[in-house]
Amino acid sequence: MRSSCCSRGKCALSAYKLRRAKNDQLDAALIAECAARSDARCHAPDSRLIAFGEWLLFIEQIEADIACLKTRRERFTDRRILEEIDRSIGELKSRCKAQLALLQAAVREHDDLAGSLI
Repeated sequence: MRSSCCSRGKCALSAYKLRRAKNDQLDAALIAECAARSDARCHAPDSRLIAFGEWLLFIEQIEADIACLKTRRERFTDRRILEEIDRSIGELKSRCKAQLALLQAAVREHDDLAGSLI
């Protein structure tokens, strides 16, 4: 379980990672205890990250489409069908690469976010 409230770069629940509840009631008590001890404040997410997250989701869905086509390809032996699937995979790979480059360029426009790119 992850918490959006973080303190000193670690999620507030990380101090309790060795304690596991055996049912929902104990889990609720553990979360309540953790929240009571936490001095972290919840902040609204950066609106830029919401937009970038949606863009990244689109890229991830393209990657999922590629994986699906690769799995589909394993079923066929007809050269014509395989070529059609390969063509679709190539187009999706190109689209994915282009979208990722556009996303990286958009993130680099923000100095405070650019440093987080690898």
